[in-house]
Amino acid sequence: MGKVVVLNAAKMDFDGSLDFSVLSDEVKVYADSREDEILGRIQGADAIVTKELVLKPELVAQFPESVKLICEAGTGYNNIPLDAARAKGITVCNIPAYSTQRVAHTAVMLMLNLASSMQKQLRMLAAGEYKQIVSSYHERLYRREGYHPYRDAQGPFEARLERVADDGRLLLIDKDGRHREYRFKEVQFII
Repeated sequence: MGKVVVLNAAKMDFDGSLDFSVLSDEVKVYADSREDEILGRIQGADAIVTKELVLKPELVAQFPESVKLICEAGTGYNNIPLDAARAKGITVCNIPAYSTQRVAHTAVMLMLNLASSMQKQLRMLAAGEYKQIVSSYHERLYRREGYHPYRDAQGPFEARLERVADDGRLLLIDKDGRHREYRFKEVQFII
């Protein structure tokens, strides 16, 4: 591949961790490009990479003959005038699997958010209702009623849940009335 020009890297490189040098030996990267800057920036380019950048048909019609590829660094073509690109002999591609895992993760997160009391708790937090949030949390704890089998480094025992401390420690009371405190992964539920 010859010269590659990335016209709006800021749209795809949020944390500055993308290595655009893998695209070609000659890569020119712009954080963003206004319409009036594009023609000057793509002179001599073989390929152009964009992310959600609207390219108007009349602009693509003026692209230099060197441009053979426009790559949308996302899933759609809606920002690229396909007829204008075809008329110039420019191939257009996208990244069909772009962000598939992240989109699935976000969809599941949103479904869980809607199915839970998250919105209610956010409103309570904004209103400063901290005691109610803690109370609501404790009401939903697994095994919050009665004695249940647990296991720690000394072996199995039965205990009831007293509460979860503000620092995250699990506070249990065993059948002998002893208070037991555990940090993350220091105790197991026995099912």
